[in-house]
Amino acid sequence: NFFFGWDISKLTQNPNSLFLALGTLAFLILAAMAATSTDWAMRTLGRHWKTLHNLGFVALILVLVHSFKLGLVFMSQMTVAAVIILLGAFFVVQKIRHTKLI
Repeated sequence: NFFFGWDISKLTQNPNSLFLALGTLAFLILAAMAATSTDWAMRTLGRHWKTLHNLGFVALILVLVHSFKLGLVFMSQMTVAAVIILLGAFFVVQKIRHTKLI
């Protein structure tokens, strides 16, 4: 809404529309995770709950790609972008090392 005023056609005409779409997809994944982060949702979804919440790693990658391209507007220094990517990679590696994903 801030950049486009709820006008979807402006979103598709933007030269960065692919990266905006990746950010939107990440947002939808994170919204689904937030909506299902209850005990009731865990019981209702059963084994699919963990699969849905493992999509958080996909959302992390999408956010990193989105922010690396579009976030350069806000992050003029490449060191900031590199730190964000390294932190994201660190958390993914830690999660993979300490838990079984599926």
